[in-house]
Amino acid sequence: MPVRGASCRTVGPLRVGIPQLGHPIYRRILLAPWQEGTETPIIPVPFDRPDFLSPYATGGLVRNWRRSLWAVLLLPIALGSLSVAAENEPFRLKDGDRVVFLGNTFVERAQLYGEIERLMTTRFAEARITFRNLGWSGDTVFADSRGIFDPPAVGYQRMLEQLAELKPTVVFLAYGANEAFAGEQGLSAYVKQFRTLRGDIAKLGSRMVVLSPILQQKRPRPLPDPTTHNVILAVYSRAMHTVCLETGDLFVDLLAPWTPSNAETATSELYDPNGLHLSRTGYQAVAERIEQALWPSKLAWTLHLSADGTVVISQGVTATPDGNADIAAGRWSWELVDDRLEDWRRTTRPRQLRISNLPAGRYALSADGIVLATATAEEWDSGQITFASSADQKQSEALRQAIISKNQLYFYSWRPQNVTYLFGFRKHEQGQNAAEIAQFAPLIASAETRIGQLARPQSRRYALVSVKERP
Repeated sequence: MPVRGASCRTVGPLRVGIPQLGHPIYRRILLAPWQEGTETPIIPVPFDRPDFLSPYATGGLVRNWRRSLWAVLLLPIALGSLSVAAENEPFRLKDGDRVVFLGNTFVERAQLYGEIERLMTTRFAEARITFRNLGWSGDTVFADSRGIFDPPAVGYQRMLEQLAELKPTVVFLAYGANEAFAGEQGLSAYVKQFRTLRGDIAKLGSRMVVLSPILQQKRPRPLPDPTTHNVILAVYSRAMHTVCLETGDLFVDLLAPWTPSNAETATSELYDPNGLHLSRTGYQAVAERIEQALWPSKLAWTLHLSADGTVVISQGVTATPDGNADIAAGRWSWELVDDRLEDWRRTTRPRQLRISNLPAGRYALSADGIVLATATAEEWDSGQITFASSADQKQSEALRQAIISKNQLYFYSWRPQNVTYLFGFRKHEQGQNAAEIAQFAPLIASAETRIGQLARPQSRRYALVSVKERP
């Protein structure tokens, strides 16, 4: 039985060190990354001030949010172990895992873009893992949205029955965003029901990963300023974290600043115009954040090739000379297979390719006949040339589209538009059509087979050819 004080693997690394008020790292903490230059505070956890916040009573935090900024500066002292994995074994998805995403609008909209699932699928491409999305827009831990024409309590039981049917081995739980609209007064009831939900899921034997809510983005008037509400979101997130401390569940902090690895992406693109929901770019950034939190070990891509055909260093990729090299003619070629399929336009592990011992001159690198980069022998030897494979990008996008298609099929199977006629109080009219729901199962299975195929990296033929200088 979990006991208070048991290790909780809280993941979502803090970016704070010795308090320096003028240091830019504190500006990143105190200001939302999409509101650079404003005074909208991010106050994840005033942990050290019980008068500001206890797990169940906030003690006037919202009325004194400016004072609570000091608590952020003391985070390293109060939560020195926040980003440490404690004694627990590293969290992994393994062969045969059945992963369920359960939560509110954040979860339901995730299936429209497929970014979080694509990232997990490619990281564990060799494992047979199924993903099911049970998100419901506007939902709460009380299942307020799931009752349909029944009371929330009925919807809650129906949700637990659906979970039991899926037999999940891992559940990603995302709540708190809607409940936070109840303010400080609603916190105690939320925590109580969050514990109940968490306990009911635990009865299924599932491992759990709790995702904190995300902040709201400030938008021009007439939309309201979310400053105060973002503080309340932090309060609810803190309460969820406290429960995880007791139960040992993983907790991923999505309140702390997160930005996409693609520096060219404007922070304004992370949200839809309403400032509440993420765009595809936002889900890409959050997917990266979740990956960095759950699996902090970097998957490096490093390749050092020699002009004599030798593979000097190979990490994250397997390189094999294909025997068609012609040094005299200035032509070399290799078969390359990445350890993991990634969209190299957005990645946290850049490719580091070095080709040494080339005769002086310029050389063009191609993959499957498509030129990726051109540089001098000296530049290739530096290992600083960056490139992206269009074939990998196409395969990665095809994988994402296959995930979206599978999610759509599953959505239709468990939330048919005419559910009242099929299973509800009007099933006496069209209930005979409910038999068709089972016909989605083979379609979903076929889609998952396709996903498994697309998730595996394909062998690419890379060639380096001497490029003659123009006179």
